Amino acid sequence: MTGFRFFVGIDQTGASSNNIAKPLPAALIDSKQQTVELALITSLNPQSMKESFPSLNLEKSLIVVDSVLGLPKECLRSGKFSWSYFERSIPRDPMQSRYGRYLAHDFFCNFKKNLTHKPTRLCEDLAEANSIFDLTPFQRNISTGSFRIWQDLGSEKKWCSLLHFEDFSKSNGPWLSEGYPSLIWKKHLGLKSRNSKDLLEWVKSNSSFRLAPPQKKRLLKDPNMADAFVLALGASILQKKRNILRFPKTPRTLKEGWILGL
Repeated sequence: MTGFRFFVGIDQTGASSNNIAKPLPAALIDSKQQTVELALITSLNPQSMKESFPSLNLEKSLIVVDSVLGLPKECLRSGKFSWSYFERSIPRDPMQSRYGRYLAHDFFCNFKKNLTHKPTRLCEDLAEANSIFDLTPFQRNISTGSFRIWQDLGSEKKWCSLLHFEDFSKSNGPWLSEGYPSLIWKKHLGLKSRNSKDLLEWVKSNSSFRLAPPQKKRLLKDPNMADAFVLALGASILQKKRNILRFPKTPRTLKEGWILGL
């Protein structure tokens, strides 16, 4: 595989109603056709994405999700992070509540073992990203949304390869990567704030994508959809610059993972 044609950005949401997670804002960029699609997907799995994006060829896709996809080295029982950690997020009792800030906090804190300090990954320190071990409310809470994403993934047999963990030359697509919307807004778009009006101006001036009026209206109205679009856009920018696979390959990062575009 020499590159990606499709880029899917997915913003997280930990909100649920009656223990059913709300749909995820998602954006699709087709780098060949230079088209953009915006939609909601019920779950992070192949079926939901194909239902929302019929033109999507998963084998040629990179999916970038606003979720922690890794653990600090002190929290890994053996080797490096793998799909099995997603599977551990599924409750054994089907009647048990599946979502919520406190459930997420308890789940992730189980990996801290007997540590007296809060462990962090190298990429989190460099990006000044929030930690899954912090019990913080609202937008600064990364654990609740990540917990939901892990359960979506863990509910399925492994269907994609994990970027920054698996050998790109030896594994097949689709590929899944961790993304940090704020990082892309600032570092790769050069925008100081997450202002959708500025985002539309950037797209108009710096890309060949042509957004339809309803898409512009949706991005202006929904900051979560704007973040999903930014994740897909950032990935397409990195591929164009031939930086999409570039990250420091050290024993630590290969165990813990990395944030796309850091």
